[in-house]
Amino acid sequence: MTEDEEEPSSQEQGFHLLLMSPQIFATQSLPDVGTVTIGRSSKCVVQIEDPLVSREHARLHVRAAADGLSLSIEDTGSANGTRVRDAAIKAGEEVKFQVGEAVIVGSTLMMALPNRASAGPRRLWSHAYFEARVE
Repeated sequence: MTEDEEEPSSQEQGFHLLLMSPQIFATQSLPDVGTVTIGRSSKCVVQIEDPLVSREHARLHVRAAADGLSLSIEDTGSANGTRVRDAAIKAGEEVKFQVGEAVIVGSTLMMALPNRASAGPRRLWSHAYFEARVE
């Protein structure tokens, strides 16, 4: 790495969680390593306003692994369950999943995705500029 290159921040190297349901479309940053609680409760790190999600529905684990980071989900005994690869997981069972793979809690689909580096500032061109280019 040369002096001109910057070390990517952990935010750029880590993951974020994409949440999609009839009520929401949102993202939530995930820690570099650690456990994140998921549910309707305000105590949860990932709070989901979905009537089919329990107050403390699941735990998402981000761990260091030999080939990078490992992701797994654990259902905490929720009323409506957690699904990975379209299969319900048992309460207390920890199931690994891949980046981009769907995890369903209640009626909410979650997907862990890698963070991207910022494209940096962009220049906005005026309408007059485009008219001049067309002429």
